[in-house]
Amino acid sequence: MNESTNYSKYECRICSNKLDVKLYSLKEMFLCTKEIYEFFQCENCRCIQIAEFPEDFSAFYPENYYSFKSNESEIIETENWRIKIKRSLIRKRDEAQLYGHGILGKILNLFKPLEERKLASLVGLGLKPNSRILDVGCGSGEFLMHLFDLGMKDLTGIDPFLDKDILKSNGPKIYKRSLEEISADGSLFDLVMLHHVFEHVKDPLNVLKHCKKLLKEQGFLLIRIPIADCYAWREYSVNWVQLDSPRHTFIYSMEAIRMLSSEAGLEIVDLKFDSTDFQFWGSIQYANDICLNAPNSYMVDQESSIFSRKEIKQFIRRADKLNEQSDGDQCVILLRKSIDSKNN
Repeated sequence: MNESTNYSKYECRICSNKLDVKLYSLKEMFLCTKEIYEFFQCENCRCIQIAEFPEDFSAFYPENYYSFKSNESEIIETENWRIKIKRSLIRKRDEAQLYGHGILGKILNLFKPLEERKLASLVGLGLKPNSRILDVGCGSGEFLMHLFDLGMKDLTGIDPFLDKDILKSNGPKIYKRSLEEISADGSLFDLVMLHHVFEHVKDPLNVLKHCKKLLKEQGFLLIRIPIADCYAWREYSVNWVQLDSPRHTFIYSMEAIRMLSSEAGLEIVDLKFDSTDFQFWGSIQYANDICLNAPNSYMVDQESSIFSRKEIKQFIRRADKLNEQSDGDQCVILLRKSIDSKNN
């Protein structure tokens, strides 16, 4: 991967800046094609974005893409009583965190804190079992199934890259539909969430406007994304793993998020950083020309990777520290309709 020192004129899709921008040549390193794609960073709003959109994005989301996988081994019931007890205790802990009640669950969280980033992002939102939730870009719907197991009943997921709808008599309703399609039918939700989806879109402002249209008056929009204002981008540059060329079409800065949300009639009400050790080992692998799906990738085979267990533990501690300093490489952004937009 090469960082270009050349400057070329592009118009930023976020702030319409037409001044010179810095170009970067990024390899595709998830599927290991190693094809080169040009990106640029706006000198004004600091958003990193792809220079030219590929004609067919579906080629970059094959059937075995991780968000489409269903980990059925974790869902199938087992006769092993130890595993049943463990699952029951985890469920108690997760219910306590999600709903804010349950003494046993709160005690369990002291000994084994909640680590699942998606679920942790929902803590404190005041959700109830009957809250209407939409997961945009839900993949196979595994997270929605987890929420269903925790007692949430009104769950919907959409993903245009699915082969077909996934509709069961008892469980979340998952549709092969676009955001535009579902926003056109008048549905309203207490929570619309995009877990690492917003960085994949071609028209972020349009996405936010459609999400706003789907919110109840007191509803929340939750977005989890990699963020350009971070240590990992400064340290690893073009080898930063969360650039994920060309799937990540936009790596937003906080300034870019503020601009987009304001124009869409939304306001930011909370911001948390939830980066992980992935920012370290993934980026170091890329710097060593090791693809994410390579046989010796830490994601594929931890024992064959270039990292020791001690190093991974250090990465985890460093990630926690960066989150405390608001310098991690991904964050949770909570938004709602702005007061002005409600009055219009």
